[in-house]
Amino acid sequence: MEKETGKIRNDIILAAAVLIIAAVWIAVSGRNTALSESAEIVVTRDDEEIFRKKASDTPLPYTFSVEGKNGGHNVFLIDENDDGELGLRCVEADCPDKICVETGRIHSAEQPIVCLPHRITARIIKKY
Repeated sequence: MEKETGKIRNDIILAAAVLIIAAVWIAVSGRNTALSESAEIVVTRDDEEIFRKKASDTPLPYTFSVEGKNGGHNVFLIDENDDGELGLRCVEADCPDKICVETGRIHSAEQPIVCLPHRITARIIKKY
């Protein structure tokens, strides 16, 4: 009987440890991908930087326009959602397919917004 009680206690300790580790991992991974105060928004056209702005220097919401290759344009918005998370989205483009607009809001450094017809790429660059 004592062995079973010890086994149940060990199982409870193991489950609690796994839950604590999972909670810490979720908190840390969310913080690593979110757009932080030190992050920068960088927009390139044909791999040439045409716009750079620190998130901390930006009044929110902040809208800016960039000229694409061959005269087109894209309008981007840096904003904050209800949870206070900063993000970037392309809100307007005069390209034919509008994939850049359909990409929606990005909030991590891993996902760019790309407009192939205008040869524009917008990214969040993390600064640590």
